[in-house]
Amino acid sequence: MVTRTILNGTLENPIENGTVIMRRGSVLRCSTIGKAFFDSESQEFIDEILVTCQENQLWDVEDISYACEWQQCGDPLTPPPKSGLVLRKSDPFVPPEIGEPIFYECEVGGFNFFKHNLGNSTYQLTCGPHNTIAQDFVDWPQCVPNRNVCPALVDVSCGPPPKRLSNNGQIYLDNSTVPSSGTVMGKYGTKLRLTCGPLAKFVAQNDSKELYDEMTHTCGWDGRFHPQRVDSCIATHCLGAPMPPKSTLLELKDDREEIRELFKAYELSYKSQGNTTFHNVVEHPIPSDFCSTIRPQRFVLHGTIPASPRNQSVLATFEIVRMGIPGVAIALEIFPNERRIEQWANPMKGDPKFQVRYPVDDQSQIDVNDFFLISLTCDSLGFQMTVHGDWEFLPFPHVLRLSQSTFTNVVVEGSIDIQHMGFYSQERDFRLPRGFQAAFTCPSDHVFEDDWWHVPKTVITCGEDGTFGHVEWKNCVSVDSILSGLKIQPGQ
Repeated sequence: MVTRTILNGTLENPIENGTVIMRRGSVLRCSTIGKAFFDSESQEFIDEILVTCQENQLWDVEDISYACEWQQCGDPLTPPPKSGLVLRKSDPFVPPEIGEPIFYECEVGGFNFFKHNLGNSTYQLTCGPHNTIAQDFVDWPQCVPNRNVCPALVDVSCGPPPKRLSNNGQIYLDNSTVPSSGTVMGKYGTKLRLTCGPLAKFVAQNDSKELYDEMTHTCGWDGRFHPQRVDSCIATHCLGAPMPPKSTLLELKDDREEIRELFKAYELSYKSQGNTTFHNVVEHPIPSDFCSTIRPQRFVLHGTIPASPRNQSVLATFEIVRMGIPGVAIALEIFPNERRIEQWANPMKGDPKFQVRYPVDDQSQIDVNDFFLISLTCDSLGFQMTVHGDWEFLPFPHVLRLSQSTFTNVVVEGSIDIQHMGFYSQERDFRLPRGFQAAFTCPSDHVFEDDWWHVPKTVITCGEDGTFGHVEWKNCVSVDSILSGLKIQPGQ
């Protein structure tokens, strides 16, 4: 009979009179749960070996020299009672194999977070060779009750963005707004959402430099919001474009209908008179199709409100005339120090007793010294205001019948630096992407007044800072006028 060597193993067969009886189809297994035969050459575990008794009464396996080794951690470490941890077991329990994780968790109840890491409630070890733990040192955490409040919080604000978009990241806290320059208080797990507004995006601080719309900061176990960094904002669009004075005779050279329509709106829009000029009263005409069902318009107001104790509110009223009586179709009253906006209307302008106010909305997200963007649309049901491109307020129903009324002007009053204000088609994007270029040329048979020999064309570009920069417009003059001034007859 062939000799068989079995190390640390046993035969799954009965023993009769000290002799192992192995019949046809007998199976060899390791006797200890969690162990298996280990092939040192292939470095693989073998759960069982099938041996067959042949007709010549010899075994088909001549030599079995595999050692029984630990394949699983059948008896994982038991955490100390004071830790409050228990082994996470499946039902039925399946011991983890070498290299697989062993999970411990806080017992069910109020003690469900770790004392020195409130962001976690699960502790992980790794099953190592020979029924051991792969870690050299085990520092058991201690379970404690759930933590409700972050006592120490970081000041979260938008990082170093482009000059024109300074500090325009917005913070939302449990559906309410906090100032981007103030201290945020929140419960553990509270999430803050930051955006760069509709004219910019965050840029990832890694090799990819990927652009993304928002950052989320979460109140962590250590009493701080994570991540603690705030990525920089980079401009993605320009709002408004410089238009040449009519005296230059320059014309937009672009065959695209949507671009010509947009630049026509830019030409009619109100533009900033300089960052240091704050306007007390600004009037801008309201187009007749503002509330049209065919080609409705969108009102856009972009600017900043300076920090000042006197700056109680900024008011934008949409004036209307109904049956010869002036009224206010809707008013947007911004209270920057309280970060809220009120909407109201008045069929009798100037008479407070006829004023119809809408419930106060304290989630305006407009803070002092930060750029803001408000848009207002109108349809047959009422007005819809949106702040920063993605925060919609409750609709404001019409107080006056539009069929009997005529819009006149939108009037903005208060200490405000208006960067841009105008009306645009709701079907078009009122922004221009970074890198966009537009060309203005002189009419046919015209040249630049001070540069006769070059192509009379001026190109403007939406730059990386979200502006078109300073543009020097040149005047166009006819070739005939130049020749006349030189007293040269055509054809000479």
